[in-house]
Formats: sequence, C-alpha cells, structure tokens
Amino acid sequence: MRVNDIVGRHLRRNKRTTIADRAAPPVPDLVMRDFTVDTLNTRWCGDITYLAVLSGEVVDR
Repeated sequence: MRVNDIVGRHLRRNKRTTIADRAAPPVPDLVMRDFTVDTLNTRWCGDITYLAVLSGEVVDR
C-alpha cells in the first residue's frame, strides 16, 4: 500500500475534548510523581476517560 500511495479510510473523526488555557498557571504536582503508599486510602489519583458510544460521548469518571 505504501509503495502505491494507498491509505486506509479513517472512519472516526478526531474529537477535541479540551481546549487548554495557555495563560493559566500549571497545576502543582502534589504527590511529586510518587504513587507508592504504605496503607490504603492515603493517596487518591484519577483521570477522565471519554468513551465513544452510538448515542454520543459518555464521560466515565
């Protein structure tokens, strides 16, 4: 395909979910990238995941 300049069809559109505010100060790293713990419930970390479904976008927190 590369030799003949053939590319696959891209069915999904790119979805921009966040527009960053460049003037905002950076968020402090409160755990200093150390995610190890001695006991349960001492550090909590998380993220937001976007799941594509037929009815639209669903946010799983």
